[in-house]
Amino acid sequence: MGVLKDTSNVLPPTPTKTPTKRRLQEDPNTPLPQEQSTPNKKICPSILSPEATPKKNVPSSLEIPVPASVYRQAKSLFQRGSAQNMKIDHLVGRHEEAQHLKQFFTEHLTANTSGSLYISGPPGTGKTAQLTRTLEFYRHPFRDDYLQMAGKTACVVNINCMIVQSPELIFQEIMGKLVKKVHFGKRQTCEHLGEYLRQGKCDAGHLLIVLDEMDALLTRDQQVLFDVFNLAKMAQSYPTQVIIVGIANALDFTDKFLPRLKRTGQNPKNLSFMPYTWEQIKQVVTHKLQQLPVQLFHPMAIQLCCKKASSLTGDLRKALDVCYKAVETVELEYNRNLSPFVDPPPLLLVSISHMARICASAFGTPSSSKLTALNMSQKMVLCCLTHCAANITIHEFYVTYRHIMSDRAEGVMGTLKKSEFLEVVSALEAMAVVNLSVRGKSAEMSNRQIKINVPHDELAKSVQGMGILMKLLH
Repeated sequence: MGVLKDTSNVLPPTPTKTPTKRRLQEDPNTPLPQEQSTPNKKICPSILSPEATPKKNVPSSLEIPVPASVYRQAKSLFQRGSAQNMKIDHLVGRHEEAQHLKQFFTEHLTANTSGSLYISGPPGTGKTAQLTRTLEFYRHPFRDDYLQMAGKTACVVNINCMIVQSPELIFQEIMGKLVKKVHFGKRQTCEHLGEYLRQGKCDAGHLLIVLDEMDALLTRDQQVLFDVFNLAKMAQSYPTQVIIVGIANALDFTDKFLPRLKRTGQNPKNLSFMPYTWEQIKQVVTHKLQQLPVQLFHPMAIQLCCKKASSLTGDLRKALDVCYKAVETVELEYNRNLSPFVDPPPLLLVSISHMARICASAFGTPSSSKLTALNMSQKMVLCCLTHCAANITIHEFYVTYRHIMSDRAEGVMGTLKKSEFLEVVSALEAMAVVNLSVRGKSAEMSNRQIKINVPHDELAKSVQGMGILMKLLH
């Protein structure tokens, strides 16, 4: 009985449909085109439209929750070295400086002349970043190491002087980049570079040499720096003209260390990058945040960060680091509230309280981190400055410094020469550890007034355990 039930149930529709289709396809008299076109017209609209809707919905349901992706995107925007918008030739807030650079390059390229430019400004003011943007924007379309502007071409050699082992090796570094060579039979000097250019071996009308962190090339007699800038004068009779661009923090670098250039009429043009105002910092931060799909920062949180950064150093990088840390903090707080059993919570914004906490840790005691970064000579000069009056000039301070060193250092530490002393003072100013102001009509370095810019107790804490420094301080 069980066998009879199975055979009766198997016989219905499926076999009957399959043979019918086969017979229809094999029969030439059946009107195949009509039968296929009718179902196609009926099937296409009914099947395609419902399928299209789920196709759009499926990926969105599989995506990472919006808050997680927003936090990740925001952190990438505030990371140092993040991708920039290359559709314009200037950074946000640095349009005027970009115009100066463009004008300087255009003038020398079109007139086929040599020249030199010194770019100065405190750390974090966009000196290197803006120059890099200009070189990238006007880069030759087919040659990466070349600049194309106003129909003229220049070969670009870009060097960070901090990586050069000694100042005298800078010409070897330049030659190596020019001829794509690492090792030479003998050390390459300024004369070798001059001979290379004189023989017309460079395949461009101009050679543009960019020297970042140029103060790393300082020597006792400053001969290396003088030879570098003197290249622009030497090349005036060469087939290839030379453009020198130096970058450092000190505003009066060339006047202080290279007075010979002024005497010989070779003083480079100057372009100063001033510290960012809070409005400029806000403009940069807002420009970055506009790339997010939602608003992530409370407007007052942005303003708090920008005003704090501007009031202390005007360092844009510091403000961006604080924004990155704020996003990271909020992301951690958001992740702590996630649960696999409930829907993800709504986006958590960077509030004023979040930003206040981050700013307190980043800007609350800036002096301590600055003092930790100082070397021994800089700390010695700073300790001596604590014994001076508030309105003392740099020249008067140097006299006091020599007296204190001879009286308390007991021959353990040598006394800096005047040029070395001025270099240390300039570095302290760049790190905002001291303030320099002009006295009267004279703007000479020695006549400027110097004033310490860190609390005495923090300086004492930073030299604790260093016998000679404690003796100089107390």
